[in-house]
Amino acid sequence: MSRSPRKTDDYPPHEIPMRSFSNRLLTRPGYEATSPSVSTTSTSYTSSVWISPGRSLEPEIRSDATPSTVSPGNLTAHFPSSSLGSENDDNKDDTSTRHGSYTKLSQFVPMTPTPATSITSNPNIRTPAAHDSDSLTRMEHDLDTAQSDAESLRADMRLLEKELSNRQSRLEEANKTTESANDAIRTARSEQQRLADRVRELSEQLDIERRNNKSRTDTIDELRQQVTIKENELRLAVSERDTLRTSRVALQAAVDELQPVQTEVATLRDELERTRADLETAHTDAAEALQRVQDLEAELDARVSHEDEVHQSIAAEVGDSSESVFAGVRVGLWDPDEFEAVQDNGQSGGSVLLTLQAQLT
Repeated sequence: MSRSPRKTDDYPPHEIPMRSFSNRLLTRPGYEATSPSVSTTSTSYTSSVWISPGRSLEPEIRSDATPSTVSPGNLTAHFPSSSLGSENDDNKDDTSTRHGSYTKLSQFVPMTPTPATSITSNPNIRTPAAHDSDSLTRMEHDLDTAQSDAESLRADMRLLEKELSNRQSRLEEANKTTESANDAIRTARSEQQRLADRVRELSEQLDIERRNNKSRTDTIDELRQQVTIKENELRLAVSERDTLRTSRVALQAAVDELQPVQTEVATLRDELERTRADLETAHTDAAEALQRVQDLEAELDARVSHEDEVHQSIAAEVGDSSESVFAGVRVGLWDPDEFEAVQDNGQSGGSVLLTLQAQLT
């Protein structure tokens, strides 16, 4: 025998009205808000449920005037703390049990106050106990669905954690690779700096050799000028000797023709002898000058051969690291004006740099 639902004003102070069942829990996929045992073709019903401490759900049914099926909009639940069971249960005041039942059920059913209305007697309406069993079955089904969803979410969370771990591992590997690349870059830069220092040192050595060659060239030019002067003097002496020979023939003829001039001829002969002595002295000086020139040329050839050996060793060393040297030249470690100076000099001391300039251009 069902009891008539109480109106909102009839609630005891300790009974709390709950929200409607037309919420997210009762409208989940696969859940029918209308109980099959309640649906009819002539009358629509709205369920009002009270929870008593330590008791299960026991909805009470009331009918409306409009004939339709029960929908989530008119299925309403109320959860006072003691309204189910016998009338004597309203006097129980087990606070811990009441709040425990209310807290557990509030996880699934949002609360909103809905006034209860009277229910008319209808022979087709099922008892509250049977409707309560269907509600519990649906709630257990919803709980299983929520648990399966939670398991699915946990599985997704584990997959996400695994993916995050893999991404962190890849990130660590990328960081290690980046660090290795940075180390390689630092090593390459240090090697480039070392080669640049070596190129700078070789450039300084070549500049020194070029200055030395220039001083040697100046000395050789001075010696050549002196030799040229001596050669001109020798040519003049030879010319004078030829002239004196002609004069001697003429004088001999004059001696034959002119006896009075024999004394003068003898005097001229003495002068010729002195001139011959001077010519021999000049010839000796010229021979000494030529010998000195030959010695200087031999010394110059020895120095040039030594310089060629030095440049060959430098060229071999530069050739071993040509790629690095060319890289140093490309980044601006070599001054183009120095190439032009070496090209203007034209000596073997700058042959290596001229070769490098030709390769770079």
